[in-house]
Amino acid sequence: MIEQATSIYRKARTTPRHSPWAATLILGLGWGIWHVPLYGLAGFVVPLVLAFFYTWLHNKTGSVLLCILLHASFTPAQDHLLLSQDSMVVDITLLATYLAAALVVIIASRGRLGQARAEASTADGEGPQSRD
Repeated sequence: MIEQATSIYRKARTTPRHSPWAATLILGLGWGIWHVPLYGLAGFVVPLVLAFFYTWLHNKTGSVLLCILLHASFTPAQDHLLLSQDSMVVDITLLATYLAAALVVIIASRGRLGQARAEASTADGEGPQSRD
């Protein structure tokens, strides 16, 4: 839980300088590196992809609790709700599903990931409140 709350705080600190998707990519890279010792390469890629869901959920609801609950749901869903033995095929299928869903979120939100249009334009350097 602390990890998720810290991630949201870091995202909030980087978003004013970057677009929502760029800030999430930066956050996801750091979060992915954090998971490598535990899970190997998959520990890098999966958190990077999942960060886009957390950003969208937090931007839409403002709730850290919902982000924590979403984070807490992924491990049991991946590890205990599968109807087959863990294998490379299962891992690739899960990753492909996460990637496809993350792309849908990014495309459907036009890269804003749930952030209001005015806030997203300011973060992109557009609009009246942009700083040099």
